[in-house]
Amino acid sequence: MLETQTRLNPFPGLRPFEAHENYLFFGREGQTDELLRRLRRHRFLAVVGTSGSGKSSLVRAGLLPALLGGFMTQAGSSWRVALMRPGNDPIANLAQALNHPDVLGLETEDAPIQTIITETVLRRGALGLIEVVQQARKPSDENLLVVVDQFEELFRFKQNSPRKDSGDEAAAFVKLLLEATRTKLDSQTSPRPPGTPLLTKERGRGEVIPVNATRYQQQELPIYVVLTMRSDFLGDCAQFRDLPEKMNDSQYLIPRLTRDQLRAAITGPVGVGEEEITPRLVNRLINDVGDNPDQLPILQHALMRTWNYHKLGEPIDLQHYEAIGGMDKALSQHADEIYNQLPDERCQKIAEKLFKCLTEKGSDSRGIRRPTKLSEVCAVAEATEAAVIDIVEQFRAPGCSFLMPPVPVELNENFVLDISHESFMRVWQKLKDWVEEEAQSARIYRRLAETSALYQEKQAGLWRDPELTIALKWRERNKPNQAWAGRYNPQFEQAMQFLDESARARDAEEAEKERQQQEELRRQQEEIERQKKARRNITYALVVAVAGFLAASGLGVAAFFQYRQAQQNEIKAFRTSSEAFFYSNQQLDALLEALRAGTKLQKATWGIAETQLLAQVVPTLRQAVYGIRERNRLEKHSNTVRAVSFSPDGKTIVSTSWDNTVRLWNLQGQLLETLNGHSSAVIGVSFSPDGKTIASASSDKTVRLWNLQGQLLKTFNGHSAEVIGVSFSPDGKTIASASWDNTVRLWNLQGQLLKTFNGHSDGVIGVSFSSDGKTIASASSDKTVRLWNLQGQLLKTLSGHSDRVYGVSFSPDGKTIASASSDKTIRLWNLQGQLLKTLNGHSDGVIGVSFSPNGKTIASASSDKTVRLWNLQGQLPTLNGHSDALRGVSFSPNDKRIASVSLGKTVSLSDLQGQLPTLNGHSDAVWGVSFSPDGKTIASASSDKTVRLWNLQGQLLKTLNDDSDAVWGVSFSPDGKTIASASSDNTAISDLLVRGCNWVRDYLQTNPNVSESDMHMCDGIK
Repeated sequence: MLETQTRLNPFPGLRPFEAHENYLFFGREGQTDELLRRLRRHRFLAVVGTSGSGKSSLVRAGLLPALLGGFMTQAGSSWRVALMRPGNDPIANLAQALNHPDVLGLETEDAPIQTIITETVLRRGALGLIEVVQQARKPSDENLLVVVDQFEELFRFKQNSPRKDSGDEAAAFVKLLLEATRTKLDSQTSPRPPGTPLLTKERGRGEVIPVNATRYQQQELPIYVVLTMRSDFLGDCAQFRDLPEKMNDSQYLIPRLTRDQLRAAITGPVGVGEEEITPRLVNRLINDVGDNPDQLPILQHALMRTWNYHKLGEPIDLQHYEAIGGMDKALSQHADEIYNQLPDERCQKIAEKLFKCLTEKGSDSRGIRRPTKLSEVCAVAEATEAAVIDIVEQFRAPGCSFLMPPVPVELNENFVLDISHESFMRVWQKLKDWVEEEAQSARIYRRLAETSALYQEKQAGLWRDPELTIALKWRERNKPNQAWAGRYNPQFEQAMQFLDESARARDAEEAEKERQQQEELRRQQEEIERQKKARRNITYALVVAVAGFLAASGLGVAAFFQYRQAQQNEIKAFRTSSEAFFYSNQQLDALLEALRAGTKLQKATWGIAETQLLAQVVPTLRQAVYGIRERNRLEKHSNTVRAVSFSPDGKTIVSTSWDNTVRLWNLQGQLLETLNGHSSAVIGVSFSPDGKTIASASSDKTVRLWNLQGQLLKTFNGHSAEVIGVSFSPDGKTIASASWDNTVRLWNLQGQLLKTFNGHSDGVIGVSFSSDGKTIASASSDKTVRLWNLQGQLLKTLSGHSDRVYGVSFSPDGKTIASASSDKTIRLWNLQGQLLKTLNGHSDGVIGVSFSPNGKTIASASSDKTVRLWNLQGQLPTLNGHSDALRGVSFSPNDKRIASVSLGKTVSLSDLQGQLPTLNGHSDAVWGVSFSPDGKTIASASSDKTVRLWNLQGQLLKTLNDDSDAVWGVSFSPDGKTIASASSDNTAISDLLVRGCNWVRDYLQTNPNVSESDMHMCDGIK
């Protein structure tokens, strides 16, 4: 309901009040008298206040009308006022202000020449301003007032101007002002009476002067100076001699407006405009201003917008104020409206260049205005004068007042543009971003120009990455030109040539590096071909060796194989061939030696001599394991996929393999990246909580950190054996790794080793963070779980298990820990290391334990073919139905269903009360099971080369048979729309190996002298 304005808007917006608007200026009446008193006494006045406190408005609409009205009686009412700002050329701007027709200039064709003459006189010495006034021959009863608004611009000019003499010019400008108003000593002195001291201290001034001298002001020319300056620049005044002393004598710090004065500043202009404003809106405005004086220009802008929005003749009320966004949003919304209404992207780009020219962020991060000629803006923006003026008119139109000079001043190329107030930089978010971008761009260019100058002097070299890439991207994005660069360093062409030369040198180096890489790749291809040939020979020898092993074994056990053939077909060759690869060659040797030492064969049982078994079986197994390892090392990513997982956002799939790589895929099955770098099999992988970083654990004893573009960020070296697991802390800032070297190591994302957790006496199988990230639990083959803090201190050792601990898990609330062990038990502990409960019931080793999502139920999976459910009080139902050792167990998201899989061909579905439908359909062993995020669908992975989808009633929904071989794992994406599966292309060689391993284990099971630990070591071979 924006109404057409038919009356004058009494609120100026962001710009200051002008002298002719003093009838609209309310709330500062008593302060003007104090300004007059100080100016009369010293002829020099510094009006100081915080940004937005109303300094310029007080001088323009308060002090100037009072002077012109004759309220400073000793000076009269005849005044010529030169209003200026230091800008980028303070003395030239002073000359321009003095030669205005209303000051000392004349409206003639010679005015530009006269301005040059005036500037020349000003630059001749400290008395230049006095000489200019003398030459003007103005009437003796006329006073000259020089108003230097935004005096703090002088400090920016002195520090940042590309001119080498900027410091000297700034000091000369200050001297001109001080000399024109300086208090001097009378050169004529009266005779000194005998006994009178030569010097005395003048009362109240702390200054030693001749006792017979008289203090007086320069009286020939009535010149007065008024400065306005932000109070946060007061300390910078010490850069100029005599300026701090002068300001101490005549400084006026603007006081904060009281609530009554704010009320007058709001209601006064409304009354002048012959409208009404409701008391509740007035109170709301005063409260919104609060104690922040920076809000005054924003208040004026909000009132200007509210006035334009309300319908003339009706009281201005809350609904009008809130409709324009209130104090918080009115200015930013208004500026965004104008920017978004610009005709096209080209105009918006010109607007961006315009505002970047008019603002600046100082070295102390203080934002200040930077008045700039329209012609300079045209050059920087590479736009015509008409195009820039059109943009400026949009932002200074009636009812906007974002830019100066205000309407109706007609613009041309020589006009100096400026933003109306610094608060505009702090409130308009887009401008805040532009100011920051400009500061960043200026820093890059200054550094580039300085380095190029040093390079010309043989004191610096060409740039290298990352500096070079940053600079090239900066140039491409910002497209700088000579006009823009001149504001910061004039050596633009030299800087750009330096950048181009650096780029050419880098490209030449990369081309040479690429050539060398291609040569190395060619050599590697030749080596691969050689290894393939060797692999074929190994494969042939391996087949012969295993076949020989089976033939030799058949001498004594042919009948047994016939008896066990059906059972072996059910087991389908092996529990998992991947488990064998957890062990290094040294550990495999140790296992085989344990078999030799711990196995006492009964010849009568098998009809085969111990020496024959050790001579044929053990060496053959050793050769088979080594052969499979060599085969997997040489194969590409078609080898067994070790693990598959989704990123936290569900958009990326990561898989690991025994081909030493990690691969990233999208949901359409396209290969995004291959992460090469590991020199041995990748065992585990983990996403950071934000999904931007991947950590991989490998048999090459390292952890490696990657980004989603496949770049290797860091390699964590330190472990002395295979790294089995890796885990991010909940906040994503720390990584924990578990290794067969008996340690857990803690790293930061920069690859620095923070702590090494020593204490375990055997390999660490698993590591887990608590939900709050403050505690780490590690499970080990040394039969313990250990709790650590992030400083590496051992908090507790959870001892009690009598065999290796396979897994450890925190409850969702982080208060309880569950551990699973080969000793057939699950143990529950608190964080103080106290044993809460020992869950007995399994008749074989427990391979995994899991808390339900609500933390109230625990599920354990065991080699005794059962899943058992527990709470803290003890056992719940036992889930029977599996025909072989359990491989895994999974809770549904709603805690109501449990799915379990074994080496059999079925998936068992259960609730907390007992058995539900059995999912039949697979024709081979089932290895993995997963619930969809909504809990309504179940996916199972099998050696029959399929993934099958089921509903909760046990009905088969879909068979996914795109995999080329056995499927080892399956997982849903977080949104439940995508499934990832991991498979293997194991050949008959693997089957032969596993059959041999099964044969040895079955052999040992019949021997009563074999210990259970020896049996577990046999499982390790498998």
